[in-house]
Amino acid sequence: MLSVRTKTTADFENIRHINIKALGRSLEALLVDNLRKNCSLPVSLVAFLNDTPVGHIAFSPAWIDNESTRTHITMLAPLAVLPAFQKKEIGSRLVREGLDHCRKQK
Repeated sequence: MLSVRTKTTADFENIRHINIKALGRSLEALLVDNLRKNCSLPVSLVAFLNDTPVGHIAFSPAWIDNESTRTHITMLAPLAVLPAFQKKEIGSRLVREGLDHCRKQK
């Protein structure tokens, strides 16, 4: 059974593992670590399949500047699902639930 919940501090190593395995390098895992340490991630969710962590999604704050205004946005980055669990709608579920969380925070 697939479940999705907000990350906890106990999830940090699992999130790191998921990003490295899913994306084939440690760059995105380092990005998530740095975002978590240096800014508040408004949404960070972990997907579990029968108590096994299989996916992660993060939304981070960003700003768009033009000549006269600065607009705050929330940006999706990254999304990762362990390779053995890809193409099973886990990523889609993380995106849907992540967007729902973002909408509720407005």
